[in-house]
Amino acid sequence: MKPIPAYLYFRLFLLCYLISLGGFYLFIGGYVTAGSLGKSDLLDLSNKPAGSDFVVYWTASKVARTQSPAAVFSRETMAAAEREVIGAAIPPRIWNYPPTFLLMVLPLSLLPYFASLLTWLGSTFCGFIYVIRRLAPHRGAWLFLFFPGAVSNFLYGQNGFLSAIFLGGGLLLMDRHPFLGGSLLGLLSYKPQLAFLIPIALAAGRCWRALAGAVSAAAGLALASLFWLGLAPWVSFLKNLSLVAGLLERPHLWGKMPTIFAGLEQAGVSPGTALALQLAATVGVGCVVARVWYLAPPLPWRGSVLALGVILATPYAFAYDLAIIALPFAWLGWEAYRNGWIVDEVLLLLAWTLMAWWSLGIPRPLAWAANFPFTQAALAALLFLALYRLPQPAQLGRSP
Repeated sequence: MKPIPAYLYFRLFLLCYLISLGGFYLFIGGYVTAGSLGKSDLLDLSNKPAGSDFVVYWTASKVARTQSPAAVFSRETMAAAEREVIGAAIPPRIWNYPPTFLLMVLPLSLLPYFASLLTWLGSTFCGFIYVIRRLAPHRGAWLFLFFPGAVSNFLYGQNGFLSAIFLGGGLLLMDRHPFLGGSLLGLLSYKPQLAFLIPIALAAGRCWRALAGAVSAAAGLALASLFWLGLAPWVSFLKNLSLVAGLLERPHLWGKMPTIFAGLEQAGVSPGTALALQLAATVGVGCVVARVWYLAPPLPWRGSVLALGVILATPYAFAYDLAIIALPFAWLGWEAYRNGWIVDEVLLLLAWTLMAWWSLGIPRPLAWAANFPFTQAALAALLFLALYRLPQPAQLGRSP
């Protein structure tokens, strides 16, 4: 039987996620409407800042440039500066990133707020869609604009696109330029909770030049932040780690976190048990990633398993971090299209739908569905799919 053309599935994606595009226009149009009603031009109709979390980046840039880099870790200083930036009282947002990311966003406040937001989202999205286009050279790749993680990243004004660029771009460069590719992977160290599997994978795959590049880039970025920003931000960052860990205990955040820990907590599992199961999952996923990279299958499988492992292995990630999961969707979807694996295409569509149902907050009519970890289940299914299609050891020239 002739495989169903992949563009039919892409059209189904488009039909399912026109709501995403409508939501994005509402996101932009809300500020214009709110401004015309006499509210702050940087607030939407629900009194949230433009770009939501982006206010932290822009404000941190301004505080670091006009006061001191260490001041961004002060809750009181940031809250006052955010109110001044937005021109209205908003719930305080804290800076909980290492100084390496502060160095990356330092130039943002050189532009006016809204221009900076559009530049940030526009430039990182262009890099993101370029990487996706390289992974899946299909004219429908632009539909990843509607990917749930991409939509969340737009709505929050966050850094998910940047994380996907570092991970996907680094993996793409590794085969031809190992040190350069590894260096790009090392830049993901700006979010340590997403980067710790990378050295494990590179070491297991005996990618020594790439590992040297990753270590060099991570160390170089840390030293650059130390030279440019000073020692005080690092001291403040280390002191604030307990505050960041405390975010895992806030129930109102669990519904925004696609992690195993948050899914278990939301389902009613006790915190101790949820943490133990997350740690077991972290160890298990780490072993799977190491084993796959040791076998050294083609990049679509190595990259997919690593990208999925990045989210499954950490207890701390948010909806916008799911932009990283666009990488395995692109790799596995392209392989399914090339090989005529219709079942795989249907499973990818189902996983996409489940993730959208969760991340976009679509009402769930069934009582059991209210706290069901849809995204976590979808991620686990994608990992199983990648392992199921993994070439056998004999095909790779490795011992079973």
